[in-house]
Amino acid sequence: EVTESVMVDGASPQIRYDSHSVGGSISRKQIENLPLNGRNFLELAKLDPGVQPPTRTSSSRMFVPVLGAPGGNNGRGTRVTIDGGSIMAVGTGGSAMGFSQEGVQEFRISSVNFDLSTGLTFAGAINTVTRSGGNDFHGTGFYFFRDHKLAAYPALNRDPANPNPFFRRKQFGLALGGPIRRDRAFFFFNWERNEQRGVIETNLA
Repeated sequence: EVTESVMVDGASPQIRYDSHSVGGSISRKQIENLPLNGRNFLELAKLDPGVQPPTRTSSSRMFVPVLGAPGGNNGRGTRVTIDGGSIMAVGTGGSAMGFSQEGVQEFRISSVNFDLSTGLTFAGAINTVTRSGGNDFHGTGFYFFRDHKLAAYPALNRDPANPNPFFRRKQFGLALGGPIRRDRAFFFFNWERNEQRGVIETNLA
């Protein structure tokens, strides 16, 4: 009789018994390869369980709602940090962000049962790490264009008097990183501009 035994090492467990938290990480590869309308990297947070699509309000604030958050699912309490520094709007909540996705290396979302590393929050937390330079020079240039002739207008919201309202968005910029002193000091530079014009409805009382 011949008995053969096979041992498998390094397999990823499908169920984790050492942690009851809910969260995930978004890598640089995902940020580069997944399409984003408007180039807001926080939109990728909704890939994590329990996170709802972010919404933009006045003063460029972003709300990232998390299901089950105390005080309601409005996203005001979701804490967003950049390299450990909070970008939360004081008093009104939400993240006051004008940050290009070209400068983001990765970010981690913690939505349920997060630990102290997330910082002070009563909803969820998004901790973001920015990119840095290296021993080699790397650069990126980009230009994105969208207008009303290239995008379908939602049929259910179509106005018979204005079936194809004017809209135009231009997003362009560049990023450059490299060494200042090899193996010692590096730099990373990023610039982005967003030009958008459109038509909105205004009701005068």
